[in-house]
Amino acid sequence: MKRTMVLTIFLISIPYFLAAQSAAVVKEFEGRVLYMESGADWKPVAVGSPITLGTTISTGFKSSALLDLGTSEITVKALTSLTLDDLITEGGTVKTSLSLNVGRVNAKVKTGEELTHDFTLKSSFSTAAVRGTEFDYDGERISALKGVVLFYNLIGQTRTLTAGQKSATSGYETPELAELEDIAVSLIIPDPMNLARPPMAPEAAETAPVTVILE
Repeated sequence: MKRTMVLTIFLISIPYFLAAQSAAVVKEFEGRVLYMESGADWKPVAVGSPITLGTTISTGFKSSALLDLGTSEITVKALTSLTLDDLITEGGTVKTSLSLNVGRVNAKVKTGEELTHDFTLKSSFSTAAVRGTEFDYDGERISALKGVVLFYNLIGQTRTLTAGQKSATSGYETPELAELEDIAVSLIIPDPMNLARPPMAPEAAETAPVTVILE
């Protein structure tokens, strides 16, 4: 009788913990990397630091951080500010939403698992969503490294990119295929050590979140 009770509790607990997943983890970092939970002060990260919902992570000059989100990994490049908006696994679907305030990231979405992925990475200028595995993104410019990436501007116009293709938009321009080196982009690079709140990108119209299902 006792064995039956223990086994039943264990099986019921599995979906509960999956549904409650709501934090990324700092897997590794280099240089000066800080994080700030909502309403708190900036603190230096350590390997294993949890990045909870609403937390912003910022990297300094020649610094970077690798975040483990379970079914995806985000490399936060130098001089970047990134906020975790949503991360939950429930009912066989992994929903991940992040805001790139400024800077550049590399996103890798793990495929092959029996899960549906709803992955959104947005800035004040565009939204990047992945139907593959990997891309580089700085909020205005994007480079597809593996798989297929959907790139949207603020009014919903889209460009589908395959591995090796690049595109850019300043918000309302139609995303076109382009060589990134030929596109002039102006970014604000704040110093997180001197900030009382998360660094933000220049003002722009609201973003247009996109839901993507990986296949």
